[in-house]
Amino acid sequence: RRAAQSFDWTGTTTYQQFGNQAFYGPVLYLPQAGAIRLGSLLDLSVADTMVLARLFLGFTVIAIGATVLSRLRHGRHMAFLFLTLPMTLAMTASTSQDGLQIVLGMAVIALALNWAVSDTPPSVAAALGFVGAIVVLSWGRVIMAALALLLAGAAFGRVPLPVPRGRWPRRLALGAVCAGLVVAVSAVQAATMAPATRAHVSAQLSYLLGDPGAVFGIAYVTLRNMLPTYAQEFIACLGWRELYMSKAFYAAGLGVLALGVLRDAGDALRLALRERVIAVAAMLLYGAWVFGGAYLQASKVGAEAVFGVQGRYFLPIALLSAFLLPRISLSEPAKKILTVIVSVAPVPLLILAGNAVLVRYYEPGLALCTVEQISPWNMVCR
Repeated sequence: RRAAQSFDWTGTTTYQQFGNQAFYGPVLYLPQAGAIRLGSLLDLSVADTMVLARLFLGFTVIAIGATVLSRLRHGRHMAFLFLTLPMTLAMTASTSQDGLQIVLGMAVIALALNWAVSDTPPSVAAALGFVGAIVVLSWGRVIMAALALLLAGAAFGRVPLPVPRGRWPRRLALGAVCAGLVVAVSAVQAATMAPATRAHVSAQLSYLLGDPGAVFGIAYVTLRNMLPTYAQEFIACLGWRELYMSKAFYAAGLGVLALGVLRDAGDALRLALRERVIAVAAMLLYGAWVFGGAYLQASKVGAEAVFGVQGRYFLPIALLSAFLLPRISLSEPAKKILTVIVSVAPVPLLILAGNAVLVRYYEPGLALCTVEQISPWNMVCR
């Protein structure tokens, strides 16, 4: 960063190809873009401007996350843990759209959860805002359109619609809305796909259509080989999939998440079976979209496993699991103990993850420990 201080803004605009970000919509980059513009106007160095962009994004995510936690009525401890995982915080401290994808995805699900447990139907304006948020999320990453399924259960089930009275007309209308949104965002993605990618997808589809049964083998091999890695990348995988933590770290992270689930199960509210089934359907659609898209676009034709999926891709929909919470009887002292553990546990996890980043990328002399070994299963800090 010290060397980067010598680079200043020139005031001229040049074209630079950057396909990773150009593929996504611009809305979720607005905080970062605003900070970059402000940094150039204030004549900050490029390095300081990037820090400003990270701060803008971080404050935006914190504001939305705090609002979600203050208003959520069901699954609040789980939401808090998902938002404070080292992986979530790493995305929040970056200049990518992932931090906003995660917190806005949770906001949409939180709204659906509140409607599911409320006796008061949502207003039409709130429901339209719900749809708008999903459109923005889908523009940023097409797979987020899977959350449109929540419209049918938690949101629009009790909102006046311009369709004939009766259960089935309403269901058909809601299904048409969800299907139309999914088709629309898929069409946009297909239209913007590079010719080489389109040819690769066509070849991959030809392979799958020729042997449809291969899908089950691909799913089995992928989950058998990669499920532990996905779990690690969900909790903390830093430096763009380069820096993994120790087995004990991941075990502690999973244990804390389990305690959060237990705590929320102690206060779980009753949800209709419809809401639970739709939440499961949204999870399955999202997963199929993630793995299917990665196989079609990023995996070799005829590959025996899916390539290109990362565990952090599932952070935006993690709160869907709150729809499945069972009701467990817990004493008040047990609830208080679990609340304290869940509230404090993210701090040591963040300290250890931050220490590992210091060791690997910045100033080893400032770190609390040294790196003895780096491997996919063991980033040892002793």
